[in-house]
Amino acid sequence: MKTIPTDTFESIYEEHRKKLNLFSSSITKNVHKSEEIVQEVYARLYKQDWDKISGYVNQWLYTVCRNLSIRSIRHNDKHVELFENDSDRMSEETSPDEQIVNDEYKIILKKMINQLSKRQKEVIKYYFLKEMSTEEMKKKMKTSAHNIYFLKSTALAELKKKFDTFHADEKRLRISVKKAPKSRSEKSKLRKV
Repeated sequence: MKTIPTDTFESIYEEHRKKLNLFSSSITKNVHKSEEIVQEVYARLYKQDWDKISGYVNQWLYTVCRNLSIRSIRHNDKHVELFENDSDRMSEETSPDEQIVNDEYKIILKKMINQLSKRQKEVIKYYFLKEMSTEEMKKKMKTSAHNIYFLKSTALAELKKKFDTFHADEKRLRISVKKAPKSRSEKSKLRKV
C-alpha cells in the first residue's frame, strides 16, 4: 500500500480544509464538531492507498466528510468541557448523581490523557483546551500539519480504546454486583451447594 506523499497531502489539506469545514458544519450545525470531522477525514486520507484514490480525491474527501457528518448527527456526540471547574455548579437538568458521575468521568479522562505521549498531550491540550487551529499548532509545535493530524488521530484512538476498555470493565463489574446474593439466606443457600 502506497501512502500519500507529504507535499501532496499538505497541498490537498490547504486547498480543501476550509471548504470541508463549511460543508461539514452545514450538515452538523456545529463548527467545533465539523473541525473534528475534517481532522478525521484527513487522518483517513493518510491511511488510504494513494494509488486507489489519487484519481478522485475530491469526491473521496466530500463523501467521507458527508458520511462522518451524518454519523455524528445520528450518534448525537456531545462535547464535554473536561477541564472547566464546574463541579460546584450543577445545571437544573443534572441530578446530583449524574453530576458525580460526570465529575468521575472527567477525572478518569484526565488520567487517561496523562498516559498519552508528551506530543499527543500537547495536541489534545492545544486543540481542545486552547482551541488552536492546525496552523497555530504547527507554528507552536514546529511540525507539519500532517504530523498534527497524525498525533491527534492516534491520541483520540488511544483514548477511545481506553474508554471502551473502561466501560467494558465497568459493565462487567455491574453485572457481577447484580448477580451477587443480597440476603443472608441467599448467601447460606450458596454455601450449602
